[in-house]
Amino acid sequence: MRAHPTGVLPFLGRLVDRSELLDRVLTVRGRPIVILAPSGYGKTCLAAQIAGRFEAAWWIDCLGGPPCTADILEGARRLRGYPSESVRAEDGLANWFDELSALASMATHASTCLVLDDMDFLASSETLSDFGHAGELLCEAGCVLIATTRNLPPGGLRVLRGVELITSEELRLSLAEAEALAELLTVSPAIESVHDAWHASQGHAALFAVMTHASQGTQPTGGESRTFSRLVQHILAAHATVADQRVLSIAAMMKSGSSRELGRLGELDAVGSLTRLASVLPLLAVQIGGGGAIRDGVTFCVHDLLVDFVLGSLDFALPTEQIQILADSLVDRGDVKRAADVIAFAGGEAILGFLGGHGFACLQRGAAASLRNLLESVPLSEVMGRPRLLLLWSDVLLDCDDFEEALSKARAARVLAEHEGDATIVAQATANCLDALRLMNRWDEAAGLLDQVQQVSHQTGITPLARAALLRAAAPLHVLAGEYARGEELLRQGWEIGRRGEGRALADSREAGQTLALLPCFRYGDFVATGQFLSPYAAMDEGTLALRVDARGNLAAALLETGRINRSRGLLRRIVEIAQDSSLVYFLPVLGCVLMAEGHEREGIETIAEGIRKGIASGAEAEAAQNRVYEAMLLRAAGRFEDSLTSAERAYERLCVQDFMDFRRLAALEVAASLLAMGDSSASRAWAESAVESGFGENLHHAFRAAMILALCDFAEGDREGGVLRLSAHAEHLRSGNSNFQAAMYARAFPELVGLMVESFGAGSLPIHLCRMIPSKNAEQILRACRDQTASEEWDVLGRRLLGESQFDAFVERKGRPICRVRLFGGLSLDVGDRTVLDREWKKRKARLLFAMLVSRRGQEIAREQIFDLLWPDLPGDRAKNNFYVAWSAMKAALMGQTSAPGGCPYVDNAGGRCRIVPMTVRSDLDEFEEALQDAKQADASSDSGRAIEALERIAGVYHGDLLASDPYEDWIVVLRDRYRFEFVSAMLRLAELLMDRDDPCQALVHVRRAIQVDPQREDLYQMALRCHIAAGQRSAAVETFIACKSQLAEELGLDPSADTVALYQQILVMEDRPRVDDYGLG
Repeated sequence: MRAHPTGVLPFLGRLVDRSELLDRVLTVRGRPIVILAPSGYGKTCLAAQIAGRFEAAWWIDCLGGPPCTADILEGARRLRGYPSESVRAEDGLANWFDELSALASMATHASTCLVLDDMDFLASSETLSDFGHAGELLCEAGCVLIATTRNLPPGGLRVLRGVELITSEELRLSLAEAEALAELLTVSPAIESVHDAWHASQGHAALFAVMTHASQGTQPTGGESRTFSRLVQHILAAHATVADQRVLSIAAMMKSGSSRELGRLGELDAVGSLTRLASVLPLLAVQIGGGGAIRDGVTFCVHDLLVDFVLGSLDFALPTEQIQILADSLVDRGDVKRAADVIAFAGGEAILGFLGGHGFACLQRGAAASLRNLLESVPLSEVMGRPRLLLLWSDVLLDCDDFEEALSKARAARVLAEHEGDATIVAQATANCLDALRLMNRWDEAAGLLDQVQQVSHQTGITPLARAALLRAAAPLHVLAGEYARGEELLRQGWEIGRRGEGRALADSREAGQTLALLPCFRYGDFVATGQFLSPYAAMDEGTLALRVDARGNLAAALLETGRINRSRGLLRRIVEIAQDSSLVYFLPVLGCVLMAEGHEREGIETIAEGIRKGIASGAEAEAAQNRVYEAMLLRAAGRFEDSLTSAERAYERLCVQDFMDFRRLAALEVAASLLAMGDSSASRAWAESAVESGFGENLHHAFRAAMILALCDFAEGDREGGVLRLSAHAEHLRSGNSNFQAAMYARAFPELVGLMVESFGAGSLPIHLCRMIPSKNAEQILRACRDQTASEEWDVLGRRLLGESQFDAFVERKGRPICRVRLFGGLSLDVGDRTVLDREWKKRKARLLFAMLVSRRGQEIAREQIFDLLWPDLPGDRAKNNFYVAWSAMKAALMGQTSAPGGCPYVDNAGGRCRIVPMTVRSDLDEFEEALQDAKQADASSDSGRAIEALERIAGVYHGDLLASDPYEDWIVVLRDRYRFEFVSAMLRLAELLMDRDDPCQALVHVRRAIQVDPQREDLYQMALRCHIAAGQRSAAVETFIACKSQLAEELGLDPSADTVALYQQILVMEDRPRVDDYGLG
């Protein structure tokens, strides 16, 4: 991490004036600025120019990662004139966004700017939201927050409404700017060459600069020659000596530095080489030293595009000593991954020395994959005699999820250390063995080794820090066995010893602290406390990947149980992107529960099932059984009682073989709950009572689950008062919020449970986060179930907590009747409340078509005679009328099912010779489509692209196929079907355009492909798809799309592609056939 002093911005070489863009950006006040574009578009240059307009600025180079908390605090201190002690990470702030927000309140200096360059911390929707909020606070305090980044997570564009977003489309050079840049480059190409380069580069600043320089010499030939790599090769071949290219290789390894550093590496003419190279390579920035003369030396910065090219193309054998000095320098900077890649060029003893000196520090900074490559590049015989390196190898393999190999290396390190009498390595290797065995669920072997811990920890010569590592590794095994007191004792000992150390000891202390944070929920069911204790660990950026994933994943699980699902989802989305499979076994099911809590039943159940499959595939059968307990709860909440019972029984059977944190009894409770849902209260009671015979100790969370099941058994057997009394004993626990998630899932499966809770605690005592996890459909079931047995005032309070004011008022107005939710896209299907109307319930096909016709009119009346003509065109009036009444009666019977309502069917109306649906009680996907379409048009009219994207994505989610696709031959629907098909295709085209404006070609391509599937003869769709392929660097796919377009037009319409389509194809032919440009640092 490199931070530049106040008022000093990084030297970036020759910059073209972007006045128009600057003026637009600087007119925006009160909003942070995010510059989003692939590499080479000038993000950093623009950020520097913006920052240069402020009285004071602080620059942080994030090096493609999150900004360091210390750098942010130091920057704010410098900008605000406050001492460093003003804000500290230990003050309870959850993450660096909170620190930014806190610093905003201390602002005393107007017109300042904080820049986070090359930041890749915008990794989830919630993180983006936090960033926007903190940025707004800083802006209000007179400090503008600017971030540059190459990419955003899925859905990130929808969240960036509170920021000023600048994309690559805006960063593209205009022709005038390109001409100005050509002049700054101190070259004098012909004006035609500048124009040619501008057109060919499409305004990409870095590529234009390279092409402009290339135009000064002999042009390379061939259609493929105008790619970036060939142009740079051409420039170097024409202008750079062998010595220059060697200097360029070293500079690329460093990325930035000074000629003095290069001189220490033996490059005595570094100044000359750098200045010559900078004169022909615009992606190499060189600045004369502080004295203003060449003799004072120069500093340099190599653009990422050029770094990737040089390291992949140029090959110079540098002396080992040079490489070692360079690698050490990079470690000192904090760029450990680059250091590991550089030392690999030295090989042999140099690698071993680097690993011995820097290995563990690199591992703690996230370089496990690079370290593994280094270790595997060294002959095994060189490592096997070095127990410390074997121990490091074991650490690395643990972080890479290769537990079997980690165990093997740890055992070898222990044997060698015992032979050499090194008690410290023995203890640390034993700790790694315990970790590996625990992670592979080899409990018996771990228990055998656990017996040796006391002996090993008291060996003569063992350091206190090694003893702490051993205690930290042993403690989780006691916790998993339910021996919480012993586990806590060992963890506290290890944490207390380790926190006074550094390096490995500090990492062990942090891991012990994270495990201690979990004890409140394991032991007492106190997820609130666990969440509070885990928050500081989850905010840390240091440590191994596995440790960071565990901290954030466990925090997400605790937040889920308390109902903080937005925060939980944000953490989990990022984890799923970066975690190894061993972590996904735990945290994919948590994400599934979050999705279920949000009302996404199908997606939630599929996600938890995927986590179970991963657990079984990786041999983590105990964890898979634990997750089946949660799966059973979700399936039951979704109304799939038999599937729920099957899942619970499978979990119980597996946990009887080997229990996992007392989950066997929870599985028994889930069996009981599923049996109860299926109507067998006596069997349910037997299972539940057997599970609670020995009690749940101090775990109130588990005890409350048992109480809910037994209270429901009491209610089913006619003992309502007994059920209420049973729940009353848990009033304080429910109010604490520690059972919000499980209570919500049980309420969705057993609507009558909430009535018992209200009678036990009062409606006002139900935590609001619990109520938010009950979808409106289930909330209405609950209100209907407890209406007659709950006092009117309490029922009213309950309704408003579950549904909110407006929805509850509408529910009361329609007298509590369930909503009929209809889907016409892809075929007719509907649910009335929690009942799905099956095809066989319609009895008459015309009854189903009659209802579809009424729904398609969205509440507008239609005359009976018109219905006769549309559904029975060939019958005389009397017969058509008779058939209509038969169909009408069958339709009402299907909608009502076994229920009856005073006053007739509440969903359709037939009066005065005119028919319609009742809009208050019928809701269709046509309504959602039309509302989203109207929102999109209004957003477009007001130039609100973010809102337009959101509305168009709603259309994409609603349209599941042609209108009434299962009835293709009904003439009356043809016009309407064609209209919605056209609207959908046009909406997807517009959505693709907006996403392309936001530099998201891959997501744009998803939507335009859907549109092509619906209407494969629209040439403008293929043109948009080709533009997406070009922007994403997908040459082969683009060629396939063009061929498909040409075939469709010829076969279906007898036409050739238009000139515009052919022009796009010509652009494709000169593209490099490569993976997506992200792989080359372009995005």
